[in-house]
Amino acid sequence: MIDFDRFAVAPAFLAFGEAATYTPPAGSPTPCRIIREGGGKPVKFGPVTVYLSSLTFDVRASDVPAPTTGGVFQVGAMTYTITGTPYHPEDDPHGLVWSCGVLWGAPIRYRSYAGDGDTQNPPRGSEWELAAAAGAGAVSIAIAGSLASGQLRPGDRVTIGSMVCTITTTTKAASGRFDGVGIAPALAAPAAVGAPVTLTFARDYSLLAGMAGYDDTFAGAIATGTRRIIVMQDRLTAAGCTDAPKLGDVVTFEGQPFAVGAATALYQGAAPFAWDLQCK
Repeated sequence: MIDFDRFAVAPAFLAFGEAATYTPPAGSPTPCRIIREGGGKPVKFGPVTVYLSSLTFDVRASDVPAPTTGGVFQVGAMTYTITGTPYHPEDDPHGLVWSCGVLWGAPIRYRSYAGDGDTQNPPRGSEWELAAAAGAGAVSIAIAGSLASGQLRPGDRVTIGSMVCTITTTTKAASGRFDGVGIAPALAAPAAVGAPVTLTFARDYSLLAGMAGYDDTFAGAIATGTRRIIVMQDRLTAAGCTDAPKLGDVVTFEGQPFAVGAATALYQGAAPFAWDLQCK
């Protein structure tokens, strides 16, 4: 039996492919080679290369047996996330190659802050918990946290155990707690004082962004550990973010938060089409 992968597919990937690493949504990275198709004209921002059009990566099934939506390819300094369902090309009857529709960038959470001091949202704080017991049917609760300040706003959400409620009132912190926080729907079960609370915020946006460090030309000017993050304006808009990136916003990547120290608009005509963020 002819080994088509060895004699037909492998030489093509060796000749035309690029070294890459594939990481599934839950699992360990795997080395592979990819052949890119499409992508339009690349735009370079230092070590970050942005492809403004759709892009497809072909990868050998022997390298990556089951690529999936949300999986990430690392190619050099850039990451690309699979956004469609991988498929075998029509001219591949033996299923030796996967074609994966990708977008440049890795998944991030962009937290855009509004207000200042006691009007800031999302609020500052951690270790959230119920500050007072709440009975089944309660439509308002009290929340305490470590160093809590700022305010909760309608559209933010609170999770207590398996109960998830949307906050319906604007509530400022006082003495490290939020009292009279309106919620909907009403609590389905009682919750004890001290019960752990998880807060999520309407100003948290999930999108893909380009991640990189700074090369040697910035030596001495950029603090060690600073990340360069390229965010496209159309992705911010699609995620629902209407404010421009700014100092003090926070990007969370692979569970690690990075504070925005500088945000530089990159213009195409009169409007910004991308943001070059210096994050630490």
